[in-house]
Amino acid sequence: MFILSIGYYITPALVGGQSGRFITNYIAYHMQTSLNWGLAAAIASILLFVVIICYLVFNRLIGVDKVKLG
Repeated sequence: MFILSIGYYITPALVGGQSGRFITNYIAYHMQTSLNWGLAAAIASILLFVVIICYLVFNRLIGVDKVKLG
């Protein structure tokens, strides 16, 4: 689930194109084109912490065990 939520590169590329302002496009740009791996790692770390905080807030308010898939 984690990979689907933050690591999905194809959907933003298809929806917004290469010039779209999605965070995954920035990470991919700094990894592949500008070769600034430090900035790409910093952006990815920020994204990871934001997702973890959102998950913890969701778990606190609703509870992950109460969510049924399918």
